[in-house]
Amino acid sequence: MSKNFVVNSNPYGAVTLENVLAFEKLNRFVLPDDYRHYLLHHNGGKFSRRDFVSKSEPDVDGDVHHMLGLHQGPEHARLQEGFRLSKYYDLDEFSMSLDRYFVFADTSTGSLLLLDLKTKGVSVFQPEDVEHESSEPLRHAIHALSDSFTHFVEDLVFHNETYSSADELEEFKKKVRQARLEAGWSINDGND
Repeated sequence: MSKNFVVNSNPYGAVTLENVLAFEKLNRFVLPDDYRHYLLHHNGGKFSRRDFVSKSEPDVDGDVHHMLGLHQGPEHARLQEGFRLSKYYDLDEFSMSLDRYFVFADTSTGSLLLLDLKTKGVSVFQPEDVEHESSEPLRHAIHALSDSFTHFVEDLVFHNETYSSADELEEFKKKVRQARLEAGWSINDGND
C-alpha cells in the first residue's frame, strides 16, 4: 500500500510551536508528539486517504471530512472552537468524563474523531450510538480505532469515489500528482 500523505498542508495558515504550546498551556493538557508534529507541518491539511474502518468492530467505519487546525480560518475547522467533545450533541453533563478526549476531526456523517489524551489512541464518537436511557449512555458511542495518531493515519484507506465525469477524475489525478511532487515523491503515472 502506498504511503498516506497530506494533500493540502496549512489550508488556513501555518502554526508555530509557540502557538501550539500556548494552546496546550491554556487548556492544561499536552498533545501527543505525533499529532503536534502534524499541526506544526500541516495544521488542518487533509490526507490523500481518508476512510477508516475499525479493526475490532468492522461495522464502525467512516471518513475524515474536516481536519481541525489552530488558525483563524472558518470556525468549523478551528481547534480552538471545537476540540472539547462535551461541546457537541448536548453532552455538557458528561464534561468531566469526556475531558480526556480531544476532537481533531469530523466525518461527513457527523461523527467525531478523537485523540485520547491519556492513552494517546484514536477513537470515533458516533452520536447515534448514545444510549440516553442507560446508566452509561456513552459506553457504546466511543469506538477505538488505533493506538496512536500515526497509526490511524497509516491505516486510512482510499474511498472508491465516483466521479460524474472523466474530467472530474482527471482533475483529481492532477491534484494528487501535484501534491506528490510538492511532497518530493517520484511520480509513477501507472499507479495513481
